[in-house]
Amino acid sequence: ATGAAATLLIAIGWLIDATTTEASSAAYVLQGVGIGIWALLALGLAVLRSLAEQAAESGEASKRPHYAGLWLIAAIGLALLAVGTSFTLNPLDNGTAMAAGVLQAAGTGVLCGAVTTARLRGYVNSRPAAIAEGGLGILACSGAAVAVVGGLVFGADVTLTGVRIGMSIAIAIQLAAVAVLSLAGWVRVRELTAGAVTPHSATRTASLALRTLPVSISDTRVSVVTDSADC
Repeated sequence: ATGAAATLLIAIGWLIDATTTEASSAAYVLQGVGIGIWALLALGLAVLRSLAEQAAESGEASKRPHYAGLWLIAAIGLALLAVGTSFTLNPLDNGTAMAAGVLQAAGTGVLCGAVTTARLRGYVNSRPAAIAEGGLGILACSGAAVAVVGGLVFGADVTLTGVRIGMSIAIAIQLAAVAVLSLAGWVRVRELTAGAVTPHSATRTASLALRTLPVSISDTRVSVVTDSADC
């Protein structure tokens, strides 16, 4: 529910920004707050995962994947992205635009690095993760484009034509990134739908789980149960 509320804030911020002719501070603040909530959720998951890893026994902890560090990196990236997004772009202030673009590019790059590491370690499905990496990479290019436009176009000698062309390029790159990230989400939903649990698959999963249990009382009973489940 919290993640959905954060996404709604970001969508409202985009809608306000798209429907207004002038830069609206409310739009940037809403987007920054929404991404900031995502950062807090990622930080909370990092803390919970770290506590779970510390509470686990040493033998089990060595076999389980360690997600805490990756969630912490993702939280840092989202925090940088939230700060960069919350800046109001003023065509007369090139310093703010450059800082916003650099923070957006850096935050998205850190987040992309976390996703790439998780994919290489086998923590996430490779196909949607690879698509998401592409979307995050394009989004980082969008931040870099904002920084370049801020440095070359914004300032005391700003022109309306330069602002329109430069920001149009940055927005087009951002929209392309959103499209690729949406594709990654759609692919993931399709995978979850295709891998829905059926009674037969549930029986097979229960059988495999029973076989991995450390039985010390009656191995014979468990073997009978697993053999019957296979049938």
